[in-house]
Amino acid sequence: MTLEDNTEAEAEKAKQEEAGKAAESVKDKAAAPESKQPDPQKGADVPADEGKPAEGDELAKWKAMSRKNEDRASANLKAFQSAEAELAKVRTENAYLIAKSKYPQLTDEALSLCSEKEPDKIAAWAEKYASLNPVGDPKSVKTEPTEDALARKVAMQAEYPSGTSHPKAQSGDAYKRAMERQKARRSNKK
Repeated sequence: MTLEDNTEAEAEKAKQEEAGKAAESVKDKAAAPESKQPDPQKGADVPADEGKPAEGDELAKWKAMSRKNEDRASANLKAFQSAEAELAKVRTENAYLIAKSKYPQLTDEALSLCSEKEPDKIAAWAEKYASLNPVGDPKSVKTEPTEDALARKVAMQAEYPSGTSHPKAQSGDAYKRAMERQKARRSNKK
């Protein structure tokens, strides 16, 4: 062996020893209890791993986030379902009002007979009811005046007892009134 071969062998031995020492130091760090490093803010020794979450902490964090998201999802579902129920109720009421305005023969009592809850079915029911109970048909219209018409007639008769609702002034009416006033004055003087 030459001198160069000897130095190369020693250099290789030195590298192996350094690699072995490095491996041992890594094993020692892993096996050693938490090493303490000074905390620049607190001024006390804190574990070196404090900045990094442990595997159990990471799992707990994700479980908590999952529960939080599930709770939020169930709350959103309940809010959505209540909004849908309210919307269905409003649509039903709207369908009743539309049917009532479209067909004058529909009264609240008649609409209470309708058991439908869907707007299309309510419209179909109202159309069928209106076809069975028409308005304006001479056979179905009562000959008696309605309450409003009767009330107007009574009010007109009270205002104009002669029976005419709007009497026209006749020629000579002004003269007749003037003569009646003169007669009243003459009779009061006597």
